[in-house]
Amino acid sequence: MRKVNKFLIKYWYLFLIFFYFLYYSWLMQMFPWEKKKLKCELQENNITIYNVPKNIDLQINGWGSGRFTNNQYFGTRSFDLRTNGNKYSKLLENIFGTYDYEFKIDVKEDHVEYKYGGTHLFSIPKKKSKLIDKNGKKIELNFRWLILFDYAYDGNEDPIAIWECYDE
Repeated sequence: MRKVNKFLIKYWYLFLIFFYFLYYSWLMQMFPWEKKKLKCELQENNITIYNVPKNIDLQINGWGSGRFTNNQYFGTRSFDLRTNGNKYSKLLENIFGTYDYEFKIDVKEDHVEYKYGGTHLFSIPKKKSKLIDKNGKKIELNFRWLILFDYAYDGNEDPIAIWECYDE
């Protein structure tokens, strides 16, 4: 027992790094070296002030970043993923994370909101959704929803776009 205590005292930082690695992997729902590539097809569009792309290719990296891999309205921009909650989340969501990845992309220069520092807010689930039918059987969907929440304005109170995303 004394040898274990001496070992723990001497190498405490290794345990700290190990637990941080486990915690972050759990938050991201993948290891830092993993990548998820998704192909997304537009299913619903309620945004009228700019052309929403029909197809988006998305890559999510395990170290907490991602990028669009095809050139479309949002370009091939990189972004940082938000895995924990925000200031309005419950305490447990701030510590243990949420079900979704969230990320923001700055609006393009020719967009009206550019001069005010506007952003497009995206959300996509970390895992494929599982539904339970009336018999209690679990059904795993083979896609995820990528959702774009945009600024509301007088002509459109609920500007949202939804893509179905499939693993490559």
